[in-house]
Amino acid sequence: MPVKKTSKKTSAKKTLNLAFKKAMITEVEPMKKMAANKMSCKGRSCCSTTWRTIILLIANTILLVFLMTVGIKKSLTNMEVKRVGGIENYELIQKIYDLPAFQQQQKFQIEQTYQALQAAGTQTPETQTPQGAPQQ
Repeated sequence: MPVKKTSKKTSAKKTLNLAFKKAMITEVEPMKKMAANKMSCKGRSCCSTTWRTIILLIANTILLVFLMTVGIKKSLTNMEVKRVGGIENYELIQKIYDLPAFQQQQKFQIEQTYQALQAAGTQTPETQTPQGAPQQ
């Protein structure tokens, strides 16, 4: 039987390939296990991070809505204070708004205005005078 000669290049190449395969196996296996753990959340590290993120998003949204509401109320109050001529006048007007006599007066004026508009709506076009025309 003839003996087969192998060159040093071929055996070195085979050795290098074997070493590379062993290195890949030792590096790929732990990565596969980590990927499987992440997918199944056995370690719970990815699940806790997800829940933590969701909880933080909800808390930030609630805080944002609260701060916007407070800011809007404050700006409306400041606008009203400026409109009535200062904080003293604003406090006085708030007291007036709470008086039953003021509420009754406003109700009476609103009812009169409603009745006047209702009466104007029932007039026929012949009996109405055009706007800007002199009345006789």
